[in-house]
This record gives sequence, structure tokens and C-alpha cells, in this order.
Amino acid sequence: MDAAISQGIDRFTLTGVAKTLGVAAPSLYRVVNSRDDLLMHCFLRVTGELNLPDPEATWQDQLREYTDALWNLCGTYPGIAHSLLTFPGSHFAIQDYLDDLTRGLTRASFPGGDDDMHFIVDMLSDNVLVASMVTQSLRDGDGFELARQRLGSVRSEERQHFPIRENLWDHDWLQRKTEFVIRGMELQLRP
Repeated sequence: MDAAISQGIDRFTLTGVAKTLGVAAPSLYRVVNSRDDLLMHCFLRVTGELNLPDPEATWQDQLREYTDALWNLCGTYPGIAHSLLTFPGSHFAIQDYLDDLTRGLTRASFPGGDDDMHFIVDMLSDNVLVASMVTQSLRDGDGFELARQRLGSVRSEERQHFPIRENLWDHDWLQRKTEFVIRGMELQLRP
């Protein structure tokens, strides 16, 4: 798992892992069945580091803490966001975490039912994972400069929608989205 994670959770190959370990690729099949099998083990290891929100906090603050924890996890493990979004059923790795999270939200008097809870956690998760992927692609190498050049090739700066600014894809932007989703849920579920 360490060798796969070090190569990038979204990029590793069994051949690359074997080379890192100094063994032949077929030797790995004594330990894992496939790349997907190794990826699932990586998911379990990495998501095991996901910090659980304070169960005594308000449901709104628990959701804020969850988005921060997921954002930090994505920053620690580049490629995890892409892998989680594109691997069918990847949320298998956080079922126990989700049990604890939903218990905390319920204890904090979340105003909706399970479907509402699943909806907001899913929406916030998608926001974090997509924002992380975009941020990573812009921060890798010359990503910001390439994006500015591409956008500048079709529009002058004063006419650009979503101009390429580093602060547009940072944690503060994600927090604004999180607040918007939480506020929307408060309005939808108010008595």
C-alpha cells in the first residue's frame, strides 16, 4: 500500500509497485488479486485517517468539520479525490465512518430524515472531491499558467467568467459552497 500511495493513488500500476518493492510484478498476485484489490486496500488505509467531527457540535458544525477533514485528506493524498469519484462503490471504505457521522448528526438534532442526511453528506463530499481535483490540476506544474493562457486565448481578461485566480480554488471558496449547502438544507427542512 505504501508503494502504491507514494506513486499516487490514482496513478499507480502493479508494475510500478513491484519495481518499487524490488520484486517481479507476478509476485504481487500472491498478496493482492488485482490493481482494484490493492486500490481498495489503499482506500481503507487512507480513509482510516479521516477525522470524525465532534459529536457534541451542532449538526451544521459537524458537516463543516467533515468537509474540512475530507479536504485535508485530499491534500495529504493527491489523487485520492479522483479515485474516490471514479471507482464504483468506493464509499465502502467509509461505511463505519458514515455510521458514526450520521449518529452524531442525529444526536445533534439534524432536522431531516436519513435521505436528507445522505443527500447533504453526498453533496458536500462531491463538492470537496471535485474542488480538490480542480485545485490539484491547477497546482500541478504550470497548471495555473496553462489555464490562464487557454482562457486568454478565447477571451480578454475583463470578459472572462471564472477567471483563473489562485484564490478561486482554495479552501475559502470551498467553505462558501459548504455554507451555501448547509443554509439551503436549513431552509428546506425548517418547521
